[in-house]
Amino acid sequence: MPRPRREPSPDERQAALPLAKAPARRAPPTPEAIAKIVVAKLTSPVGFPDKAEVTPRLSLPRAVCERLMARASREGYPSFAAWVQAVLEREGKH
Repeated sequence: MPRPRREPSPDERQAALPLAKAPARRAPPTPEAIAKIVVAKLTSPVGFPDKAEVTPRLSLPRAVCERLMARASREGYPSFAAWVQAVLEREGKH
């Protein structure tokens, strides 16, 4: 039958060793850096490599939706989506 192993005795010299420093933490990424990474992963429409396709899904009250669609039509946009895209592009330039 094998002999039971003895616990090693603590060595006082070991306690005198300096503790290892924790690695320095990197600063968290900025919102702009996060946005750049996320947008880089989005697909582009065919023939427009400088654009990214996103598909937002909106839930609006019907009355609001009707007013916005009427406004898009009055302003000469072929669809509500085209009007929303124009508004977002215009507001994103600020």
